[in-house]
Amino acid sequence: MSTKKSRVTIKEVAKAANVSTATVSRILNNRDGEIKISEETKKLVNEKAKELGFRLNPFASALRSRRSGLIGAVIRDIGDPFLAKLIKKVQKAANEQGLELLVGDSGYEEQAAEHQVSLMISQMFDGVLIFTHTGKEFIEKLGRDSVPYVSITGDYYNLENPRVHTNDIQGVNMAIHHLVELGQM
Repeated sequence: MSTKKSRVTIKEVAKAANVSTATVSRILNNRDGEIKISEETKKLVNEKAKELGFRLNPFASALRSRRSGLIGAVIRDIGDPFLAKLIKKVQKAANEQGLELLVGDSGYEEQAAEHQVSLMISQMFDGVLIFTHTGKEFIEKLGRDSVPYVSITGDYYNLENPRVHTNDIQGVNMAIHHLVELGQM
């Protein structure tokens, strides 16, 4: 029979450091208040938290702040070399902003993409990037529900939705014009 060790609480850290739970919470969550906490107390609390094996509960923090620090990206094909490079850049940019990026692969399936986006939103993600096709009604619903998202696809629904789209026809015309100027065509 195994005994599962319970998670160390803020109360236990506070008792070990001989400070209030509010002080521990402020220190461990990096929140400054009107009353300043000495560096000595911060060091002591952090040492006690480490000794006891305390870990912040991201869900509790997310409930308090209404922010999880997570953003989602749903892409059409994780094996697509262009998208793989793009997702790496997006993840780097997210990390630089203190966010974590989690990725879902829809496999070019509109219903799978919509399910993944809905799941991310229901799990307290702060926002979603959509790199695949979704239905017009789904995009309209995201807008009505004030979901933070950006569509990065070729879905042209003439909606006033946050999106980044390419104009493939204009891009091809520019490429051909450039090659003609170079004398290559």
